[in-house]
Amino acid sequence: MQSILAVSIAGLAVIFLAMGFLTKRPGFQSVWEYFLASKSIQQNLIISLLISGSFSLNGMLYQIYLGYKVGFWALLTQGLWALSFVWFAQYAKEVTGSAGLHGFLGERFMGPTRRVAAILSVIGLSLQIGWEYGVAKSAFSAFQAPGGEGVVAYAVFTIFAVTTIYTLVGGLRSNSWSDFVQNLLKGGSFVVIATILLESLTHSAPHTDWAAAILPAPGALGAELGWWGLLANLAFSLLWQFVDLTAWQTVASAEGGDERAAKKSLYGAGLWVFIAPGILGTVIGILLHPHAGLDANSIMPVLLSAVSLQPLLTVVLVVALAATIMSFIDGMILGVGFTLIADLLFPGDVDKYKLLERPTEAQLKSLEYQRVTAKILSASRVILVAVVILSTVALSAVSDRFHLDLFNQVYLVIICQLALFGPVIVSLSRRVPINKYVGASSLILGVLAGFAAAIYGLTTHNDTSVNLAPLISLGVSLLMCVSLSRRNKITVEYA
Repeated sequence: MQSILAVSIAGLAVIFLAMGFLTKRPGFQSVWEYFLASKSIQQNLIISLLISGSFSLNGMLYQIYLGYKVGFWALLTQGLWALSFVWFAQYAKEVTGSAGLHGFLGERFMGPTRRVAAILSVIGLSLQIGWEYGVAKSAFSAFQAPGGEGVVAYAVFTIFAVTTIYTLVGGLRSNSWSDFVQNLLKGGSFVVIATILLESLTHSAPHTDWAAAILPAPGALGAELGWWGLLANLAFSLLWQFVDLTAWQTVASAEGGDERAAKKSLYGAGLWVFIAPGILGTVIGILLHPHAGLDANSIMPVLLSAVSLQPLLTVVLVVALAATIMSFIDGMILGVGFTLIADLLFPGDVDKYKLLERPTEAQLKSLEYQRVTAKILSASRVILVAVVILSTVALSAVSDRFHLDLFNQVYLVIICQLALFGPVIVSLSRRVPINKYVGASSLILGVLAGFAAAIYGLTTHNDTSVNLAPLISLGVSLLMCVSLSRRNKITVEYA
């Protein structure tokens, strides 16, 4: 089993390292090309990139777990997640014309809002990388034999290292092609796994109450997550695309910056995300119902046991797990890099040299332009390696200290991002206040309130407070932003 894991991971490493170098555009690599792929990404690749942020390992395992616990009620949260793409698409004009999420907020609110929002996104995305790392360690531990800890560590390290390398080499262009292949691999692999589980039921589950497994009593989802936890999940699902800087970055990189094409891409992504991980994950969870007493940590061993009799099927499972991790964290890594460079470390150079615009022939021949570009991209690559290392260590330390369940870590991970929703939705409205402190103050108060609730809950073992933390962050930020906007008498109307 461990040899199959090692060989499969090595094969995937070779494939995606090669793709990273082969799909990189030859010649001089500008900041515009590295982070936005020269705004030339085709629609099918845009859809694939958008799907990747939702079809992660933690997302898939969580959907399987909910399907196991509450049957098709699990599609309630996933339905709202799909709907978030549709809602976000209504603002495609603003998104395609922006310089990213934080640049957009900076234009509307000016002042420190752009920087504060960028800091929160860096923290939020880094936490998501750390969360995926924890889920990866837990998932691959199912392959571990006595004394075989080194193989699991090798698998997780290789996946994260390879993903970091191909992202550093080719930027968004390499990510778009890698994610496209990874989405095909993981989608097909999980369909195979669902088929194997379905076939096994004909021999092993004669007494299962399938009616209760498929659609248990109303209220099952609230009972499983807790009602405050359910509300936090619903808010998170419906609002996420608005506050996910990788969604803004992806839509802004669409070929030609076409608003209609961006809308179609978002609609398509919403549909596919509802299918997988939505329907597919839920069905796999339901098919696991004959195995009593599963929790977040025991799903993987059961899936592994279902395919372990055939080595080729074990390879399929390894491919599914690795592809879900890689296609998720490459976007997080690039999003952090984009934010650090454009909004925090080199915004002056980015604006002065117009590095997020298509370079002219004169710029491409300019030695100064080439020097600044090389400096920024080199700094970006060094910083991103450090971010990946720190993010995997930080959340693991918090999780170990407070003994956090893998799926409950979501309530900590989303605090920073949900605080962004207030300024974002006010900015997208037609009348926006010219008050440089409205956005920044709303963000700071929201995130402080959210983390205060989370820390109180963790130190007192109060799960309700932890579940409420992202809702508090969202609510405080939104209420502050709306109330301060209404008090402000000087407004400007945007077409």
